[in-house]
Amino acid sequence: MLLTVGTAFTLTSWNRAVERNERDLDTRVVMGSQAVNAYLVSLEQSLADLADRLQKDGLGPNAEIQLKRYRRSHPEFEIASVIGINGDVVASSENPVPNAAGLPFFIDAKERLLKGDRMTVSRPYPGRSVPKWLIQLRYGVRDGAGQLQFMVGGGIDVARAHAFWKDVPLAPGADMGLLRDDLYALARYPVPAGLAANLYTQPQPGLLSDYLRGHGFPAAGVIRGYSVVLSSNATVAFRHLQDYPIYFVSVNPNAILLDEWWTSAWPTYAALLVLLIGGLVIAGWSGRQQAALQREREARLAELEALTLRLGHSKSELESAKERLEHANAELEAYMYSASHDLRAPIRAIDGYSALLREELALAPESEAGRLLGLIRASAGRMGDLLGDLLDLSRYSTQEMSREDIDMRAEVDSVIAELGAEPGAKSGASGAGAGLAIGALPHCTGDRTLLRQVWSNLISNALKYSSRASAPAIRIGYEHGEYFVADNGAGFDMAYADKLFKLFSRLHAESEYSGTGVGLAIVKRIVERHGGTIQATGTPGAGARFGFTIPA
Repeated sequence: MLLTVGTAFTLTSWNRAVERNERDLDTRVVMGSQAVNAYLVSLEQSLADLADRLQKDGLGPNAEIQLKRYRRSHPEFEIASVIGINGDVVASSENPVPNAAGLPFFIDAKERLLKGDRMTVSRPYPGRSVPKWLIQLRYGVRDGAGQLQFMVGGGIDVARAHAFWKDVPLAPGADMGLLRDDLYALARYPVPAGLAANLYTQPQPGLLSDYLRGHGFPAAGVIRGYSVVLSSNATVAFRHLQDYPIYFVSVNPNAILLDEWWTSAWPTYAALLVLLIGGLVIAGWSGRQQAALQREREARLAELEALTLRLGHSKSELESAKERLEHANAELEAYMYSASHDLRAPIRAIDGYSALLREELALAPESEAGRLLGLIRASAGRMGDLLGDLLDLSRYSTQEMSREDIDMRAEVDSVIAELGAEPGAKSGASGAGAGLAIGALPHCTGDRTLLRQVWSNLISNALKYSSRASAPAIRIGYEHGEYFVADNGAGFDMAYADKLFKLFSRLHAESEYSGTGVGLAIVKRIVERHGGTIQATGTPGAGARFGFTIPA
C-alpha cells in the first residue's frame, strides 16, 4: 500500500514541480517581454520625435547638432546617426562614419523598412567608431506618399541588457535573453559557456531554434528537451514581443527542477517511512481489535433488526390513528350539519311565536315588552343566520368537487348583478354608492359553484365595509398570479389579520357591520380545497385587499 502511495506521490509531485517550473518560466517571459516591448516602444517614439525635427529643420549642418543633443538626452545610445537609403551616413553624433551600404545591419534594416516596418532592431555588430558590440535601432522616415527617405537611429550597447537583468533572481545554470526571428541572439544573460565564442556571429543552435523552425515560429510556448548549449536537459519558455520581431527567452536546466522537487518532496518521503514503521506496529493491534469490532457489529445488527420490527408496528399504528382521525372528522362534519339543520326549526318557532305574541297582545314596539320581544326575534334571526352559515360551511367542506373551465369574469358579473351593483354604479341597494372597477380575469379550472361562493362573499364584504366611505370604490382583478377584491372602506389592523379567517371571528362590532363571522372561513375552506392560498392586507380606515390563488 505504502509502495503504491509512494509511487503515486512521486509521479504527482514531480508533475506538479514540472508544472510549477513551467508556470514560473512563463510568468518570467510574459513580464520580461512586456518590459522589453515597452522599452523599445519608448525608444521608437523618441526616434520618431527626432525624425520630425529633422524633417522640419532639414538635413543640413543643424542635423549633427540635433543628433548630439539627442545623444545627451538618451544616454542608452552610444551613437546616433542619419543614414540615407544608399548607405551614406548623412550625419552622426560621433566621429565621421564611413558608408554603411555593405554592412549586414544596414541591408537588413533597409529591407525590413521597405516592407513596412516602422523601426528595426539589428543583429549585434562591433561598432566602428565605438569599440563595443552594438544593437542598431533604425527608424524609417517617409515622405507624404509613404516612400522611405532616410533612416534615423542609434547603437545600444548589448551590455545594457545585462545591466537590466543583473538583479533578476536566477538559479545557478539558468539564463534569459532576446532572440531575433532570424535566430540571431540580441542578448543573453548570463552567457552560457557553450555560446561565449559565437554569441552574436551566427544563428543560435539548439533546442529552441530547432523547435521554432519546425513549428512555424509560434508566438509563445514552453518546451522541454536536451540542450546542446547547456549539455543537459532543460525547460525553455519563450514569448514573441507584441510589436517587434523578437522573442524573450528564459531557460532552466533540469538540475534546478530536480533540486526544487527534492526540497519539497523529502518531508513526505520521511513521513511515508514513519508510516511504514508505524504500520507494522499497528498491524498486530489492529488484528486484535478487529475481532472485538466484529462482535460489537453483530450485536448492533441484532439491535437494528429489533428496532426495525418495532418501527413497522409503529407505522401500522400511525396509519390506524390517521384513519380514526379522518373518520372522527367526517363524523364531526356530519354532526355539525345535523345539529345546524335540526336547530333551525326551534329557532324559527321562537321567532314566529314572538311575532304572534306581540300581535296578540297588540304591543307597541316602543313599549318595554315590545322591545324585549323585538330583541328575542333579532337574536333568533341572528341564530338562524349562524346556523345557515354553519350548514354552508359543512356543505362546502364536504360536497364532492367537479372541476371544469370557469370564465371568472362571467362569474363576477353574475355575482355583481345578483347583489344589485354594477361596474361604475353610484346607486343600488347593495352597492349603495359604490364605484366598481373590474380588470381582466383569466379563466381557471375548478368547481364553479364553490368559486362563485368565494366571489359572492368577498364582493358582498367589500360592498358592506366600503358603504360608509365618502366615495366608495371597489377594484376586482388579477395581478401577480392571484385574483383579488380591494376596497377603500373600514379596513382592519394587520396585528389581528390571523383572526380574519377563523370561524365566528369578527374584527368589527355587530352594531357597526352585520355578519356572523363565518363567510371568510367558508372562503378559506373553498380556496384550500382547490389547492390555493388566500391572504388579506388592510389599513384601518383606508380599506382592505383580499387575494387568492387557484392553481392550474
